[in-house]
Amino acid sequence: MWDYKDPWWVQAHGTFDNGVVFDITQGFIYGHLAQQQPHNCYVDVIGSKGVARMSHDFTTATVELYGVHETLSKTGAFNDKKLDVMVDVFARSIVAGKNLGFPEARDSVIASEVSWAMLNDAIANDAPSRGTPQEMQQILEHRRHLTNGFGLPARTEPQAKLATK
Repeated sequence: MWDYKDPWWVQAHGTFDNGVVFDITQGFIYGHLAQQQPHNCYVDVIGSKGVARMSHDFTTATVELYGVHETLSKTGAFNDKKLDVMVDVFARSIVAGKNLGFPEARDSVIASEVSWAMLNDAIANDAPSRGTPQEMQQILEHRRHLTNGFGLPARTEPQAKLATK
């Protein structure tokens, strides 16, 4: 969008090893020039046997799972990268003497390879540009004056003024 060097959203379609067909959408699409910007960040994994959806507004994170036999919804504090959860699982794994769900190096390598493949594929399949360079400048100027909105930390007006000094 706006001839930006990287894609603003990525969609991947395929089949997992277990035969489940999926459609994964990850994007940062929102009302850039809206007077009050909504928070809207999400990942949807839509398969033949269910849907897994994660969304957050930088304050609250929600995970919804719609499965063949069960539907779950969990909401909690966003906590950025969930380091508190990672540290807890790591500590419990050490006490138990076995991995209780902590990601392994292999998981990171696979996630990185898939992420790079998706980005490179999105760049290689150069979609037509939407939006003008003038609109992008308007968006950037608008964001300079926002105190709260998508991609900005939730903060009060006085904090926003301090942050810009």
